[in-house]
Amino acid sequence: MELKRRYNGVNNGRIHLSHRDAAKALNAHRNTVGSWFEELQKRGFIRMTQGPHLGPSGIGKASMWALDEEATPDMKPALKRFMSWT
Repeated sequence: MELKRRYNGVNNGRIHLSHRDAAKALNAHRNTVGSWFEELQKRGFIRMTQGPHLGPSGIGKASMWALDEEATPDMKPALKRFMSWT
């Protein structure tokens, strides 16, 4: 839900959301949201487009995500991998 809430119509593939921010928004412990991200990826609802990393100043950067139900700004169509999940 939080990824969908952060989607503004043009930022698919560049939706920033860390585990810590997701946990805060969903009122959950940050150690539990990691498995939620994994499950959503496994079922084809989301995909990570860039992993977490340290920026040039040494400050951590959150992962970037794409919703598989929406096209990306580079004109690639929606993958909709969730439709083939069983």
